[in-house]
Amino acid sequence: MYPARLPEPLSARPKRRILRLALVAGLVDGPIRRTLLGIAQVVMLGELAVNRALDRVEVTD
Repeated sequence: MYPARLPEPLSARPKRRILRLALVAGLVDGPIRRTLLGIAQVVMLGELAVNRALDRVEVTD
């Protein structure tokens, strides 16, 4: 039903988005920067949670 693991291009996309968000955050100051860094942190925590859940799933044929 679900693939055992995501293809490489799909699994690499969120990391690039976080990197772009961090680069943009480096260009701005003040509350906007803190907001962007907070969003990037929430995205990274979500990615960690998904990876942990996928590690616990047993794939059956």
